[in-house]
Amino acid sequence: MDAFEPIRESARQLHGAVVAAGADSSQPIALINAAISELDLELFWLPANDPALKGAQACLMSRREPYVVPTRAMTQRVQL
Repeated sequence: MDAFEPIRESARQLHGAVVAAGADSSQPIALINAAISELDLELFWLPANDPALKGAQACLMSRREPYVVPTRAMTQRVQL
């Protein structure tokens, strides 16, 4: 088993849970919003060149409260 398999399994379980709860699996933003709700996270949009992203398209940060930070450019691909 490779090092990412436990992460993949957690993602499969989360996907199954949010779809079973009614999230539309054909709508990426619905899955994202359902996962954020399920994991009790917050979502904050950043500009694509924000230094917090360090060149990535999104990041998961957990200082005091955990939150997900994608770039505004992702909104076009995710179809908000």
